[in-house]
Amino acid sequence: MPISATGRTRAESGFTLVETMVVLAIVGLMAAVVAVSLPSSEATLVRESERLAARLLAARDHAILANRETSAILDTRGYRFVMRDGKAWKPMDDAPLADAAWRGGTVPVLPENGEIRVSFDSVGMSEAQTLTLINDERRAVVRVLGSGEVRVDAGA
Repeated sequence: MPISATGRTRAESGFTLVETMVVLAIVGLMAAVVAVSLPSSEATLVRESERLAARLLAARDHAILANRETSAILDTRGYRFVMRDGKAWKPMDDAPLADAAWRGGTVPVLPENGEIRVSFDSVGMSEAQTLTLINDERRAVVRVLGSGEVRVDAGA
C-alpha cells in the first residue's frame, strides 16, 4: 500500500482534526481583524465633531483675515459657510469652507427654527454657543466661546 508525503494512504480522504482547527483559527483571526477595523459610531461622532470644530476655527480665521463677518449655518443636512459682503451674505465655496454634509449618521440637536448660526466678527469674537451632535445614542458637544475659541467634548 503506497503512502504519500503527508502519511496518508490513497484510501483515506478528508481533512484531519488538526487541519480543520488551523483553518478555523485563521478564519477567526481574520474575522477579529475585520471587526476591529470597522468604524464605531463613537469614533465617527468624534471625527465628525472634530471636523466641525476645525472648520469653525477656519471660519474664525477667515473672518479675521478678510476683515468680514463669517458665519457657519448648521442644519439637518450639514453645514455651510457664508460671509457678509456689504449688507448681503455671500456663500463660500472654497475649501475648507465649502458646504459639508453630516457623515456616518451624525445629526445636530437643533432649535425649533431648524438651524444654528455661529458667527465670527472681524476680530474673531463670537457669541458663546453650545452645539450638540448625536450619533446613535452617543453625544458630543462642540463649544464656541465668546473669544472665538472652539472646544470639543466627545464624552458628553
